[in-house]
Amino acid sequence: MNAEKIKDVLAWPKPLNVKQLRGFLGLTGYYRRFIKSYAQIAGSLTDLLKKDAFDWTHEAETAFQNLKQAVTSAPVLSLPDFSKPFTLETDASGTGVGAVLGQQGHPIAYFSKKLSPRRQKQSAYIRELLAITEALAKFRHYLLGHRFVIKTDQKGLKSLLEQSLQTPEQQEWLHKFIGFDFHIEYKPGKDNIPADTLSRMYMLAWSEPKNQFLQELQTALEKDSVMQQQMRACLQQADANQCYTIRDGLLFWKDKLVIPNDKNLINMILKEFHTSHIGGHAGIQRTMARIQAQFHWKKMRDDIKEYVQQCTICQQAKTVTTSPAGLLQPLPIPHQVWEDIAMDFITSLPMSFGFTVIMVVIDRLTKYSHFVALKADYTSKTVAEAFMLNIAKLHGIPKSIVSDRDKVFTSSFWQNLFKLQGTSLAMSTAYHPQTDGQSEALNKCLEMYLRCFTFQNPKGWYKILPMAEYWYNTAFHNSAGMTPFKALYGRDAPTIIRYVAQTSDPPSVKDQLLQRDAILDQLKQNLMKAQQTMKHQADKKRRDVEFKVGDKVLVRLQPYRQHSAALRKNQKLSMRYFGPFEVIAKIGTVAYKLALPPSAKIHAVFHVAQLKAFKGSNDEPYVPLPLTTIDIGPTFHPTKVLDSRMVIQGSQAIPQVLIQWGDEDTAEVKWEDYTEIQTNYPELNLEDKVKFKGGGIVMKGILGNRDKGSDSAQNIPTNLEG
Repeated sequence: MNAEKIKDVLAWPKPLNVKQLRGFLGLTGYYRRFIKSYAQIAGSLTDLLKKDAFDWTHEAETAFQNLKQAVTSAPVLSLPDFSKPFTLETDASGTGVGAVLGQQGHPIAYFSKKLSPRRQKQSAYIRELLAITEALAKFRHYLLGHRFVIKTDQKGLKSLLEQSLQTPEQQEWLHKFIGFDFHIEYKPGKDNIPADTLSRMYMLAWSEPKNQFLQELQTALEKDSVMQQQMRACLQQADANQCYTIRDGLLFWKDKLVIPNDKNLINMILKEFHTSHIGGHAGIQRTMARIQAQFHWKKMRDDIKEYVQQCTICQQAKTVTTSPAGLLQPLPIPHQVWEDIAMDFITSLPMSFGFTVIMVVIDRLTKYSHFVALKADYTSKTVAEAFMLNIAKLHGIPKSIVSDRDKVFTSSFWQNLFKLQGTSLAMSTAYHPQTDGQSEALNKCLEMYLRCFTFQNPKGWYKILPMAEYWYNTAFHNSAGMTPFKALYGRDAPTIIRYVAQTSDPPSVKDQLLQRDAILDQLKQNLMKAQQTMKHQADKKRRDVEFKVGDKVLVRLQPYRQHSAALRKNQKLSMRYFGPFEVIAKIGTVAYKLALPPSAKIHAVFHVAQLKAFKGSNDEPYVPLPLTTIDIGPTFHPTKVLDSRMVIQGSQAIPQVLIQWGDEDTAEVKWEDYTEIQTNYPELNLEDKVKFKGGGIVMKGILGNRDKGSDSAQNIPTNLEG
C-alpha cells in the first residue's frame, strides 16, 4: 500500500453521517481480501448503515480505529510460486462460504461470500460443494494448469469425483471442475480455522461513483469570471447574500447548483434530463420542473424551451395538439349533373352472396349516388366493367373523378381507359381523405344504414343494398335544400301511396324544362351557400400555415384506412412523423411537394395538415421507415410464401400459409390464415407460388385428427416450388 495513502487513512476524520461512513467503508472494502476477518472488524460500523441507526458510540470508534490499523498494516501475503503445489482450504457455514489459497502454509489470497436465503436452507453437503465451486472460480487464474489440493471439513466430498450425480446442484456445478488437476482431502472443522472464519463473515462493500460532472462544473466555475466574483462576494458578505452559499468549492443558490454560462455543461444537463430514460423526452414544463429542482442558471427557461422544441425525436414521435393546419378549400361546384363525380370503396364487409366490397359513386352536383357490390379480388378491369355497366350506361362518362388515391385508380389500365374517353383523373393528395369529403360522408351514412338493418344478420347486407341506394337518393339534404332525386330529375320520387290532384291540363314540356333549370339554379345557390357556411365554420378550427420552397418539414405518415393483415408491426410504437424532407414546390393553396428519397414508393404531394416545420439542425436526422405502399404508407406487405399447413380450431380445419412480410433486411415470418391472405392480398396470387398435389393433400402441422377428404381441406397448397 502506498505510504501517502497509509498516512491519509490513518488521519481519516471521524465520519459524521452515513454518507461519509460509506465512503470510508468503500475504501477499506477494496482491501478486504488482504484482511483476515474483515467483517468482524467492521461489524460495528456496518451496523450504523441501517436506517436511522447512525449513532457514533465507543464501540463504533474502536472499530473505526481498528479498521484503519488493519488496513494500513495488512499482513504481507506470499507471492505465488507456480513451481510449487497450491493448497485450497474451503468451508461453509450457515450464512456464507469462504476459502484460503496458500502454499506451504503461507496465505496468498482470501475469499468469502454471503449465502442467499435459499442457499442458507440447503444441506451442509450442498453448501460445502458450493464453497469449492466458488473458490475454483475465484482463484481460477492461479489454479488452472497446476496440481493442487482441496481441503474441506465435509467428509462426503472426499470422494466427490467418484460419486454418481444425484442432485441438481451436482449436475449444475461439477462441469465447472473440468480442466482442474486436484485431489480432495478431508480436514476436520476444528483444524480448518482460516476458511471457517472467512465463511462466517458478511462481505459488505460500499462504493459510490465518481461524479465527473461535479469536477467539470468546478473547473467551469474557476474559469468564469462572473461566477468567481459572485463567489468572492458570497465569502466576504455572507449575511448580504443569503441566497448564495458555497460548499465544497461549488456555488449554490437556494440549495441549487449554480451553472456558469458554459454551453457544454448546460447541454449535458439538458440531455440528461430530457433525452435519457430518466428524462423520458418530457415536455417543456416537466423538463423544466425536473431541472429546476437541482440547478439554476440565467435564462434557464429559454434554454430548456429551445432544446425541447428542437429535439428531433420529440418532433417525430409526438402528435400535434394544435388545430389542424390549412384552411378549408372546397372543390368548385359542378355546372352539370354527372359531369364531376366522386368515387370510393367500402371494404372488409362480411361475405354476402360472394361480395365483400361496395363501390360508392356520387354525383358532386346533385348528390345522387349509386352503390355497386364487388368481390374482394376486384381489379382495375373489373371496376371499369362495373362502372360501365352501372354508371356510364345511365349517365355517360364524367369529365372528372375525385378519388382517394386507391391502388385501383393509380393503375395504368384505369387511367388509359378514361384517357380514351376524355376524362381527367383528378387525384386527391396523399394521406388526406378529407379532399374526398363527399364520398367519405356518404360512406358513413351507408355503413350506418346497413348496420341498423343487418346487425342480426350481417351477411345479408347485399339484399338491402338497393333499398339503401333508394333511401339515400330520396332523403333530404340540407346542403342541397332538396333530395338528390329531385335535384337530378326535377321532381320528387314516386311513392307507394300518393295523392294525384285533379288538373285540367298536364304541364307542357317547356314548362317542365324551365322548372328543371330553375331547380338546378336553386341547387347551385344552395350548395354555394352551404360551402361558404361550411368553410367559415371549419376555418374556425384550422390554422393558416404556409411553407416556402427550401423549408425543412416533417411528414405525418399515419394511415386512415388499414387493409393489411400484418398490422402486428407495432403501429402504436412507430414514429408519428418522418423526415425531415425539403419542400420543392407548392401545389395549389394547401398542398406541397416534398423531396422524398428514391426508395419511397409514395406520392410526394401532401396536404399541409400532414406537415409541420422541422426545428433545429439536421445533423443527425432520423432515418425514415421504408415506404412500401401507396395507400397506407410505411407498413409491411407479404413478399413470399414459405410453407403451408392445416390447423384444427375446434371442429374446423383452418388452412394457413407461412408468409414472409417485408424485404430481406426487414423481413418477419409469420403463419397467416390462407383465406385472409387471399382476401386482403389478391395480387399475391398464391396459386403461382405453391404447387397443388393431385390425388391427395399432404397436410403439415395438423393439430388434431381430420379427414383429408373434407371440403374445407380441398385445394390447399401444401408443397412449395421454392
